[in-house]
Amino acid sequence: MKKSLLLIALLFIVGLAYSQESKPETVLSAPDTWGPEIFSFPLDFAPSINYQGFEDIRFAPGWSDTTANDYFTYTFVWYLDNDPKITTNKLTDHVKAYFGGLMTAVSERDDLPAVTASFAKQANGTYTGSVNTYDAFFKKKALALNIITETSHCIKSGKYVVWFKLSPKDLKAPLWKTFEAVKLKVDCDK
Repeated sequence: MKKSLLLIALLFIVGLAYSQESKPETVLSAPDTWGPEIFSFPLDFAPSINYQGFEDIRFAPGWSDTTANDYFTYTFVWYLDNDPKITTNKLTDHVKAYFGGLMTAVSERDDLPAVTASFAKQANGTYTGSVNTYDAFFKKKALALNIITETSHCIKSGKYVVWFKLSPKDLKAPLWKTFEAVKLKVDCDK
């Protein structure tokens, strides 16, 4: 009887630890119309992006609607345990690996066009850039996305944030104001 109770208690503790580990806390808050998703690092579709932490994603309401103004508009945060030491070259490599792996995994094809990307550093740990990839989700054709990336260090938690905002719309388009609805729930400095 004691062994059974001990085994049940042990299984409960292991199960609790597993459930807490497999569902990381979110760091983004957004209106209910923005769809959430979370992935732990390393990302299955992009294992070369070698970080520890997780990716917290929010999809704009029209993300999957090819006729919507906010088609393929979404944002994600990499909430990382260690300083990623982001540079324009590192961002370019990461975004190419990310979209190359993601679109290949979704399409289940190995013959997709090569992904190209470029970034320029702005002020305060912000980068602007673009990626040319393939929309394996909806249109099944080439897709160009503009990107704003912000980096910061969260001193209280000791974590690092790399925050991506993506849309096919030009960076000067009013659509980019929709990202103001998504907030970072943790306190970080730029």
